[in-house]
Amino acid sequence: MVFRKSFVFLFLMMFLILACDSPVALFEARGTAVPALPGQDFNLLSLFGNKSPLGIWSDGLTMWVADDHDSKLYAYSLSTKQRKAQFDFDTLSSAGNAHPSALWSDGTTMWVADWVDGKIYAYGLRSRVRDASKDFDGLLEAGNKFPMGLWSDGSTLWVTDWDVGNQIFAYDLDTRERLPENDLVSLDSKNSAPTGIWSDGSTIWVADWTSKKIFAYKLHSGNRVPQQDFDALLSVGNNGPVALWSEGRTMWVADVIEDKIFSYDLVTKEHTP
Repeated sequence: MVFRKSFVFLFLMMFLILACDSPVALFEARGTAVPALPGQDFNLLSLFGNKSPLGIWSDGLTMWVADDHDSKLYAYSLSTKQRKAQFDFDTLSSAGNAHPSALWSDGTTMWVADWVDGKIYAYGLRSRVRDASKDFDGLLEAGNKFPMGLWSDGSTLWVTDWDVGNQIFAYDLDTRERLPENDLVSLDSKNSAPTGIWSDGSTIWVADWTSKKIFAYKLHSGNRVPQQDFDALLSVGNNGPVALWSEGRTMWVADVIEDKIFSYDLVTKEHTP
């Protein structure tokens, strides 16, 4: 009888592990957060059909990756890099959000920029259902026609425009109204094609498509902080930087040319594959 109980237990455990991406994913499925391991690139995006990554955002467990070609958000385990297809956003195209680029979420709503429409669409993060009441519809009127990067401190939403190289547009997150007094202006002259952005609340990093690097500024003053730049992207093959996200230790940089997400140490700026 003891042998039979042990056998049944082992069989059930093997089934649960195989049903998940990995033993780590099993803990995630049970709701236990597994800390992200620094130094892990996402190398298999194209294998899963995710061949045009333009935006990334994570809640610390799942990494969502916007795909302009498939008009969807792919979901992956942040720690294991395995697919979590049950958390994909599959209905973007039917909402008119056919060219998703930048992503940002407050943990409740997922905002998805569309670089062709010049608009930011809203969805429930968990339900993945449209919430048009939280859309940002005023970008075109503001001259923010090609939104490629989103980040918010919970009050202001900053939005880059890869065709407007001298500023980052600011909006009130609650009212969706423009906040021009919070714009970041006078970006570095070499930061003329800004794409992805991310901030720790003090420094804001801005990726650039043309210069193939990430520029650093003080969030509230806009002053340059060149010692915090990421200068080595080209040397490691990160040729098309379009999106940024960090959990405070590792900076992930999506590359639309290489169909990959590179990882860097946030402090040393070294590539940590």
